[in-house]
Amino acid sequence: MILIIVCLVIVIFNFTAIPILLGIKPLIHVYNYENSKGEEISEYPEKGTLINFDEPGLKRKFKKNYLHFWYWRSYMTHPRWNVPL
Repeated sequence: MILIIVCLVIVIFNFTAIPILLGIKPLIHVYNYENSKGEEISEYPEKGTLINFDEPGLKRKFKKNYLHFWYWRSYMTHPRWNVPL
């Protein structure tokens, strides 16, 4: 029974806006990258500032935190998390 409740909480937090309403997930995300020239690039997905993930030499400057289970769906599905550190 406890396992079912934990699974439901994980699914609900990954597919709804509850983490934002509780204040544990920010409204606007900022993801910083570094290209092969050493320049910093910032991505603001909520503002429409997106980058090309196919750019050679692109490195992300942020880590995955697996304790934040409400990001697990994004970790598995979005290409930003496949860019090397």
